[in-house]
Amino acid sequence: MRGLNYFFSSEYKNENIPLYRSYGVWRKTHPVLDKILFYALRTLVIFVLAVLGTAFFATTVTLLLYADILVATVFVLIVFSIIFFVLTRSMRKRTKLLRKLKKLCKKEGYRLIKGRSFFRSFRWNTNEHDFILKTDKYEYYVHFLTVGKYTSTLTFKDPEHIEKVVYPLNNNFTLIFEFRPRRSTLNTDFPPLPTDTSTHHIRIILINPVCREMFEKTSDGCIVATGNGMSRFGYTVFSGSSFIEAVKRNETQNTNN
Repeated sequence: MRGLNYFFSSEYKNENIPLYRSYGVWRKTHPVLDKILFYALRTLVIFVLAVLGTAFFATTVTLLLYADILVATVFVLIVFSIIFFVLTRSMRKRTKLLRKLKKLCKKEGYRLIKGRSFFRSFRWNTNEHDFILKTDKYEYYVHFLTVGKYTSTLTFKDPEHIEKVVYPLNNNFTLIFEFRPRRSTLNTDFPPLPTDTSTHHIRIILINPVCREMFEKTSDGCIVATGNGMSRFGYTVFSGSSFIEAVKRNETQNTNN
């Protein structure tokens, strides 16, 4: 039986596995069997997708050939509407959020000061804020971070860097088809916030639309899951709806105090 010394020896290669994922469990691997199962599963998935794709294509061609012009036109419009709906997801989410913020400002008497234009806000920029929200006692300097796809993940590594990983498909399909995710590093070299003491100045990174997962690198080097309200590196991270709720909560607490 292996003793504790084995797990602290160089033979046990577990340095790169986060502690919250490993739980100190040693797993015996079967490389040949794992490879066979992997290729068998991938072949099965490809076959199923090919059959479904062929059936869909045949059905589409049959409808277009034998249906009248009106039915064919309606079918084409539905297909293009679905494609348009998927491609404009980020724009629709951003528009909805800004509409909610304007409604909140009108109701509570806050000021919403625009920075960059709507379309420029989809590109990451630390030198210019996208908007400033001024309440009674707080000023929120907000930078939009657009991930592009819901399958993306963000890792807040240190005060200067955020790693963004964009998966072409869901994680399971990415592994099956051996698609490589697209990795990029975002710099967070923000300019200093104002220093007057009459107002609380808060830097906000707004994830809109949201990504699938967010992680942060702790002081001991582990990568752990995180979420709304993470504020270890000089800024606070929120999704759109959580940011609005946080603004309301801060003002309520400030009033009660």
